[in-house]
Amino acid sequence: MGGLQRQIQLTEGLRGHNVTCDNFFTSYDLGRQLLKRKITMLQKDDLVIFHNIIDVSSYNAFVIWREINPSWMPRKRNKRREFLEQLGKTLVTPFTERREHLSICSSCESWPEG
Repeated sequence: MGGLQRQIQLTEGLRGHNVTCDNFFTSYDLGRQLLKRKITMLQKDDLVIFHNIIDVSSYNAFVIWREINPSWMPRKRNKRREFLEQLGKTLVTPFTERREHLSICSSCESWPEG
């Protein structure tokens, strides 16, 4: 079995997902085949660039926050780590709460009325 056919076989059953590939496994033909099934293909290089953008953006946010709030956690040595932890929780919380609400509601629908 050829490389392209093997890659297509590995993605059988997926629809509307992203597939991350090494440069070695990335080809134009594979990309076309995946797009027919509404699957996008990301190269690892794209993910590295994305993570670097997140790193730089979060560091910039930290620098701005410290300039605006110089008295924030004055005795703490790991202010950046604390800032990033709070930033992450703040960004994720609405989505986790929505997901919990959706799973609770979907399980309630199957309960018999009593």
